[in-house]
Amino acid sequence: MEQPHSALAIAACVVLVHSGASLVFAFYNFSVLQVALCLPFVVLASAVAARAIRGDPATLGGIRVGLQDRKLFHHAVDALEGKKDRPRYALIAMPINHFGERVRWVLDLIGADYEEFTVGGLISAFLRGRSVPHLIDRKSCSMIGNSDECIAYLSAVYVPTIQDSQLREKAASFLASNEQTRIWNKKLNQLGHLVQGWCYFYILAGDMDTEGCLTAWGAFEPKVPLVHRLILRLFGPVFKSMMRLAFDLSSVEVRDKRREMIEQVLDDIDKTLSKQKYLTGASLSHVDITLSALLAPMLAAHLAWAPKSRYANGRF
Repeated sequence: MEQPHSALAIAACVVLVHSGASLVFAFYNFSVLQVALCLPFVVLASAVAARAIRGDPATLGGIRVGLQDRKLFHHAVDALEGKKDRPRYALIAMPINHFGERVRWVLDLIGADYEEFTVGGLISAFLRGRSVPHLIDRKSCSMIGNSDECIAYLSAVYVPTIQDSQLREKAASFLASNEQTRIWNKKLNQLGHLVQGWCYFYILAGDMDTEGCLTAWGAFEPKVPLVHRLILRLFGPVFKSMMRLAFDLSSVEVRDKRREMIEQVLDDIDKTLSKQKYLTGASLSHVDITLSALLAPMLAAHLAWAPKSRYANGRF
């Protein structure tokens, strides 16, 4: 599975540097002490080579001229990996991730050029301290976490660059932020977490095996990196116990409270939609997309077996 960076080329480079250093140590019969003293320089050489392969941030070099503009080395690496010009944006999500769906649907609707990478969500959250989903902007060398911030970033940074004036105007209106959208986003984010906790109560029930939750986390998804899949399968019971503790899933009272709060939000939505076509008025906005994406896990059977389902990018 290709990652957001040149993982294969970087790994090969590190292996070559260390292999070369090993040959030098062996040829000159370095002592253990000499090898130990040289190792930091080998690591530094590996880091420099890896940095060269990844290339500089697009904003660092300014206007490129002459040989710098040709970027021959990076083009050669991309050619070896079978790559073409890469999209500006990369969406990092997990197989079943309703907040990730929210960002994907927005990217599709505003016509942004992006590619998607799938990870084991818990691995990113617990071991790397990264939220899932997150959005990578290769042009500005930025990583934006949380779906709210991803959408706000696209509204502020991508939409003004749309060449077609009509499409730019529609996208700006679609992603507009005002007091009404902020109130709904806060309420719907709460709904998304409530739905997550309510669903986990059953998926992570004490008498359930780990296959269901591992499927949701990507342990059997071929698009998830192999290392993530192995960690999830090896430590599945541990992750399950941690999630049960984090979401307080042993309490029936908490489950019922979540359901009650979900129903309260749904009542507010019904009341609003009885008066107007969309949550914020007569036109579709990102708030309506948020509602559709975050409520989807409660309709899993309808989505998973629906003909030509687009949920989870058509994986089911």
